[in-house]
Amino acid sequence: MGYFSPRFGGHVANVTQDVFAGPPERTVGRTWIGGVVVPLAMAVYGLSCCVTASASFPARHGIEPLLGAAAVAYGIAWLSAGAFLHFHFFWGTVDRLCGLSEPGKIASLAVLAPSALYVLFKCVTAGYG
Repeated sequence: MGYFSPRFGGHVANVTQDVFAGPPERTVGRTWIGGVVVPLAMAVYGLSCCVTASASFPARHGIEPLLGAAAVAYGIAWLSAGAFLHFHFFWGTVDRLCGLSEPGKIASLAVLAPSALYVLFKCVTAGYG
């Protein structure tokens, strides 16, 4: 069953809105796994891409290497995606930090969008399918 089936309300936007709109549920799994463990793993990979200026990018015909500025942008995209999850699932459940969760998510998306678009542009111009 796909994301466009009636079970999910017909649209991917409905699924993401249910998960990311408003504060998350205060469960141990969402707070610590979704807000710390997964973002930390994303940040470690993103930081390694930035430091080494090399990354592995999934393409149509397997894994393609990204080098240089494209790899750094890819790492920044991973870092900002991890920051988004951290702001939503961890900061959104801590009373003292809850008010800063939304601005943090907006800031991380403001970094994620241009870096992801740059990587996409480099992959399209390099012929990655």
